[in-house]
Amino acid sequence: MEQKYHTLELARLYENQGYYSMAYENYASLLAKDENNVELSKAVQKMKSKMANPVNAEKTIEKLCEEWISLLILKKKLAMYETIQKSF
Repeated sequence: MEQKYHTLELARLYENQGYYSMAYENYASLLAKDENNVELSKAVQKMKSKMANPVNAEKTIEKLCEEWISLLILKKKLAMYETIQKSF
């Protein structure tokens, strides 16, 4: 049986990484337990807005592409470093 844990830290992590639906799920679960929490209520509304806005999906894709390119560059540098190490 899969058990889900919902924490504010996890929700914020998902939000910062662009996983808005997962962040929403966490915020909403926490809000259900503490219905008077203004911070959680605002976070739920913010995630609804981000999920409804397709521009955010583009930003997430942009971030992933930038990260991918950075990793390719690092891989190339590592290969060059290994080649230099072998020559000594």
